[in-house]
Amino acid sequence: MDVHEPEAAEEAVPASERLLVLGLSALQFVHVLEFMIVMPLGPDLGRALGVPAEKLGIFGGAYTLAAFFAGLAGSLVLDRFARRQALLWSGVAMVVATALCGLATGAASFLTFRILAGIAGGPVTALAVALVADVVPLKRRGRAMGTLLGAFSVASILGVPAALMVANLAGWPAPFFATAALGALVLPLAMRGIPTSAPPPVRSPSAILAGFGNLVRRPEAMAGLLMTLTASAGSFALIPNLSAYLQHNLGLPRTDLPGVYLLGGVLTFLGMQATGRIVDRLGAPGPAWAITAGFVGLLSVAFLREPAGWPPALVGALFMFCNGTRVVTTGTMSTRIPRPEERAGFSSLQSAVQNLGSALGAAVGTLFLASRPDGSLTGIPGLTTVTIVLAMSVPALLTWLDRRVGQEVPNRP
Repeated sequence: MDVHEPEAAEEAVPASERLLVLGLSALQFVHVLEFMIVMPLGPDLGRALGVPAEKLGIFGGAYTLAAFFAGLAGSLVLDRFARRQALLWSGVAMVVATALCGLATGAASFLTFRILAGIAGGPVTALAVALVADVVPLKRRGRAMGTLLGAFSVASILGVPAALMVANLAGWPAPFFATAALGALVLPLAMRGIPTSAPPPVRSPSAILAGFGNLVRRPEAMAGLLMTLTASAGSFALIPNLSAYLQHNLGLPRTDLPGVYLLGGVLTFLGMQATGRIVDRLGAPGPAWAITAGFVGLLSVAFLREPAGWPPALVGALFMFCNGTRVVTTGTMSTRIPRPEERAGFSSLQSAVQNLGSALGAAVGTLFLASRPDGSLTGIPGLTTVTIVLAMSVPALLTWLDRRVGQEVPNRP
């Protein structure tokens, strides 16, 4: 029977599986939140740490660069440890590094602690994805990935506004302490849902490198990494400039911006849950093409030219919805590429490639865009054209992968 038939997709989910996905999603929420809160706290951090506004981007860049190198290192070592043990170490390190950010006394110490947070938090997502692939069968994996990856939307809807409120009440360090405390509470919940497993057999460094080389040489792995790179680069070509475009080009009032992110976050969260269920029923290629068609249509009418009569809030929310829901299709497909003993390493390598793609996309944006005296942006149509080309390549690669990897055999985890 096809794993995507409706009867299979509606099968009751075991309680142990629900606990695993819930715990990992909660931990992923903490990880996303500790990454995101730096952006809205930027002006507060600048004043407190003596950093000019134009230099605040170094904190986000340092975190991303650290996560990139952590992903590369993790691709070599994570599969040497039992998943439970590796996630415990990463989770504890993430909590400690987040708390240290709140203790920073200057720009140098804060930058150091953000680098540590990037190194510590990087493996959390890779291990969470690997655990979902280990435990959740393919017929329910889309739904599980939608829940796990939906942590980004929940952090946007609930976490960031709450962090800003805490900062207003108790100062800029308070959100870091609160996030670390939340992580300390959530980590035991995540650990409870992880099944105990024996550590993998000890391998020599030469054997590890040989295994890594065999993995990255496989056409499926290379296509999966290219899919991740193009999806991330295409998204981040426009994401850093979305707020400025909505406000200065389309006329969105600054006071309406939080509502846009709230609406976009809610739509994305609900859309990711629905997309996960559809992927479980139909497979990933069909939904990927449908979402990409909607995304390209939106880009064509709202970014290739400045739309007359389109509410700017709707443009921003739909952009977030389309960009977020397609992550479920690529994330679910990516779990089918590595062998079980390669999952954590491959997920970590994917995380590194994703960070690289984000950096490349943001860099491409700076080549196309310039500001007018009124703050509006020029070069959006050219950058949008690049984004459309990259967006269209994602479902094409995903469809090729779907045919290449085939269905998982029944007795494979």
